[in-house]
Amino acid sequence: MWQYDTINGKFIPGTLPAEGNITACYDRLSQEDELDGDSGSVVNQRDFLRKYCEEHHFQNVRHFSDDTAILGLKSELQ
Repeated sequence: MWQYDTINGKFIPGTLPAEGNITACYDRLSQEDELDGDSGSVVNQRDFLRKYCEEHHFQNVRHFSDDTAILGLKSELQ
């Protein structure tokens, strides 16, 4: 199984580190942004989470994003 690293834009193996702990960062497209057609908030959330993890020295950071379902639905409706 592969996981898409949205920060670096690459696919990485979807395995947990040897110690089994990760820091999970999650962002999603809000309903307000869905109506405006603006996913900029996802980009802002991702940047904030990345900086926060770096500043607090979190390790084994994995980023998960949940805007594809909404964007896919919008394209089906058009």
